[in-house]
Amino acid sequence: MSKAIRRMPQVSPADESDDGESGDDTVDPDEPVIAGEGIGENAKVAPPQDMGSVPGYPNVKFDASLLPPPPSIVPKASDYKQPEFTKVPVITEETARTALLDYVEDQFCWGKGTAKKLQFTNLQSSTSYHYILETYTETRSTKYENVAFKGQPIDGPQYGIPPGPWDIITNPCDIFSDEIRKMEVPHTASVKPCHRCKATGYLICSSCSGRGRKRCGGCNGRGRKRRRVKRKNGWRTVTRTCGGCHGTGKRRCHRCSGTGRVVCGTCEGTTQLKWFIQLTITWKNNLGHHIVEKTDLPDELIKDVAGTLGFQDTQPRVLPIAMFPEPEINQASHRLVNEHSRFPNCRILMQRHVIRMVPVTQCDYQHKETTLNYFVYGLDCKVHAPTYPDQCCWGCTILPNAGGPDSVDKNDPVILEGIGENDKVGLPTDLQVIPGYSIEGGSLPPPMPPLATSVPDKASYKQPEMQEVPVISHERAKKALLDHIETQCCWGKGTANKITTFENLESSTTYHYTLETFTETRSTQWQMEPFRGQFIDGPENGIPVHPWGIPLTSVEQFRDFETRSVEVPHTASVRPCHRCQAGGFLICAGCEGRGRLHCGMCKGKGRRQQRVKDSQGVWRSGVHRCDICDGSGKKPCSRCNGTARVTCPSCQGQTRLKWYIQLLVTWKTYKGDHAVGKSNVPKVLVTRVPGTIAFEDVQPMLYPITKSPDPEIMTASARLLAEHKFPHSLILMQRHKIKVVPVTKCEYRHNNKLMSYYVYGLDCRVHAPDYPDQCCYGCEIM
Repeated sequence: MSKAIRRMPQVSPADESDDGESGDDTVDPDEPVIAGEGIGENAKVAPPQDMGSVPGYPNVKFDASLLPPPPSIVPKASDYKQPEFTKVPVITEETARTALLDYVEDQFCWGKGTAKKLQFTNLQSSTSYHYILETYTETRSTKYENVAFKGQPIDGPQYGIPPGPWDIITNPCDIFSDEIRKMEVPHTASVKPCHRCKATGYLICSSCSGRGRKRCGGCNGRGRKRRRVKRKNGWRTVTRTCGGCHGTGKRRCHRCSGTGRVVCGTCEGTTQLKWFIQLTITWKNNLGHHIVEKTDLPDELIKDVAGTLGFQDTQPRVLPIAMFPEPEINQASHRLVNEHSRFPNCRILMQRHVIRMVPVTQCDYQHKETTLNYFVYGLDCKVHAPTYPDQCCWGCTILPNAGGPDSVDKNDPVILEGIGENDKVGLPTDLQVIPGYSIEGGSLPPPMPPLATSVPDKASYKQPEMQEVPVISHERAKKALLDHIETQCCWGKGTANKITTFENLESSTTYHYTLETFTETRSTQWQMEPFRGQFIDGPENGIPVHPWGIPLTSVEQFRDFETRSVEVPHTASVRPCHRCQAGGFLICAGCEGRGRLHCGMCKGKGRRQQRVKDSQGVWRSGVHRCDICDGSGKKPCSRCNGTARVTCPSCQGQTRLKWYIQLLVTWKTYKGDHAVGKSNVPKVLVTRVPGTIAFEDVQPMLYPITKSPDPEIMTASARLLAEHKFPHSLILMQRHKIKVVPVTKCEYRHNNKLMSYYVYGLDCRVHAPDYPDQCCYGCEIM
């Protein structure tokens, strides 16, 4: 006996939901509140006001407040031996070619043809210097903190006096590594009723507003849902009881399980809180960088490559580097050490500075009658080749309409009004006038009357006594000529070797007078930086010091150039940013406030010619939908990410600026020289060779030389001292000296013709413009 089987109706998958009417459960305002009276889960509750006073912590708040460190004895930086720096090795052509091939292999769609065939025209090696200064600081802040009281021990004031925030001894896990550590200050804990829930342990549920139930989102509170089912004669719409709420139109709140209340998240239902003062210790490694790179290689590439460690020193306070061969490193070291000595709310624990030497080789090569180059840098031979020709392995034929840069569509609506990124904005007009400082800034004349200096008595001023230099021998004259010929390209030694006797050795003396004047110049200007809560030393803290009253001294006298900038005390103030009108952002200059740009690949058409792979795996060329803009012809502006605005570069989004007067101090040595001699040796050659120092004197103020074998030296001394008057500079020291350089004219015969050359300087340099064998094969090969 067979039984009839009843078929269940088939439900359409597309109509499983209630025709788009179902959604999230919502609160029904008509539902009664079952949680009773209480505090809402999202209600804002002020912290308790009866915290009392803790000895040593009178100004503790509920948010973190920085604590300046107590005065401490700063150890004096010990002097150290300045290092001797060596140059890095030069790479070969094979190394340069291999580095380029490895680099091309790592790039997408680059060809190796040029790299394999290129012929080098020059390999120019140089050394880049990377100076790093690290200052490891410690910052401490305190605030009131609470945790749920679950019967744990309470270390209150009854157990002792709380230690000061800087008296708690703790050390970082690793020096020169950033770290944050939080701890409870001993003897500051207490137990109080929970202020959030009024010591009830629970809060009104924010999801159902204390009702326990919510309107069913599946049927929108109706209790029944419509759906399409398949019958024998086709699809039909029927109404069925909602399975989510079982026809009631209401569902139990999942957050509170229908109770209308949730456990207080502050006390976790215990009704009591443990309050204590929390000490937050922040160790931070403040970094300062300076890179000296003489080629076209971008400086930021030097930071991340391997190099040779030329120098490293770690001390509680490091001394600036003063004897490095590259003056820019010395200046950067002084500037960064000076900047890293000013952390008002931090304690400096340790400093370390390092000099890394990174080899850089510029590789010049010829490609299709065009001179190109690339750079090999670092000990691991990284490559920077922005002009490499084969940057597509098929050339540019697969992209005949590759397009150009994205551009602004003037028809796009402007979605943001405001101040343009490139708009010119003047300085604020309400800057405070500081006594002794000009609003416009600029150079400052030295104080009048001048600073007191020790000027020598003219009557007792010592004048130089000159001595004659020795005459060289015949053997020394001939050897000097032979050594000079070896250093010249394509010169022959035949004539020099045949010289047996000289017709005449005529000795003379050339005097080289030099004057150096070491000066100091000071100028001021208004300077600004984003205000991020740093210490503001304003006029309320005292009267600003006169620009020439700030004590600053040069590291070394008679240096070619040194500059230093400092903030003038008591001149700082905080003002709204004038560039963005305190808005924190500017209208993007890339899209002019539109947020979108013309696609540069398809030139705004949405389609472009390109090679694509068909269904059979064959590459074919044709006009296809642009994959860059997805066929729209527009793409979001990459500068502002489509927001039409960029962060203000002046305030960096902080909306406020710290303004202060910056004092720029420049020490400079002005040099003047004059050479007097009877020979035909060019004067510029005489000034570059060593000689005998016959006279040298250093004084704050010099008198001209009045006693010299040659009157021209006395005239030059008076003229140069008269020229070294600088109205906007303060003369700190002057030095002049007379160098005596021996010069010998050597006459000899060659092919019955009288010829000569000159031997000059203590190291016997040679000047022989008329030497006959200046080409070892004669002039026929030229």
